[in-house]
Amino acid sequence: MSGTEVALLRLATTVIGAAAKALLTPRPGAGLVPDPVRPLPRPAKPDRLAKVLAGRMADAFADLPEHERLAALTSVQDTFAAADEPDAGRLFALELDPERLRAELSAPAAGLSARAVDLYEDLLGRCCAHLVEQLTAHPSFAARAAVEQVRATGRTRELVEDVRARVGPRPDAADLDFERRYAEFVATANGRVELFGLTLGRSAGGWPLETAYISLSVSGYEVDGGHVPGQPVRTSIGIEQALGEWDRLLLRGPAGSGKSTLVQ
Repeated sequence: MSGTEVALLRLATTVIGAAAKALLTPRPGAGLVPDPVRPLPRPAKPDRLAKVLAGRMADAFADLPEHERLAALTSVQDTFAAADEPDAGRLFALELDPERLRAELSAPAAGLSARAVDLYEDLLGRCCAHLVEQLTAHPSFAARAAVEQVRATGRTRELVEDVRARVGPRPDAADLDFERRYAEFVATANGRVELFGLTLGRSAGGWPLETAYISLSVSGYEVDGGHVPGQPVRTSIGIEQALGEWDRLLLRGPAGSGKSTLVQ
């Protein structure tokens, strides 16, 4: 094994070890109880990561002298060894972003050449991405992520309520409350429709409007520049779209076509 291969394997072992020691690894659930309740899967082996890093160096840093490669590799390993364990809380605080983790850890050794620093940053970023990937692939991650999401939602709600208490009610709060109550009244007052001749044991109150109503289409003519200039083209759209686009509409149709139900 060459010196570079040994350094790569040492670095990969350090990264895998960091993942193995993280909070997500020793606990199979959400990390809320002290003792695991089922056996854990085996941690990933470092040789695969070592091959990935070796391929990267061969592709993008083939011109870098051997001693500079070794210096960059050793610096990355020292960075991981000196860092605190990347537990779940820390990773969630970084929003599981490998780049933010890389920026937080980055501390290249003094004396590295500019090209060696580039290699250092590249390898560090890839190791951080591998670390986050390992932790998010663990069976306990989904449970822990759900817990963190619920807690974050609670913190957001508390912040919003605090801001609302500091700012006070909106100037138009009374108007908005009236609009809400009026909309509820209209929906309740017009929420049922009578279908003549169809009883089926129903009371005189009729049927829920959302059950009886079938959406309608309206048609008309408009000038479309894509066709013959000035020539009106027949178009058809849903009535809901028409109601949203025009302030005034004239409804025409034979008896039983749904005019009254539409107005309701």
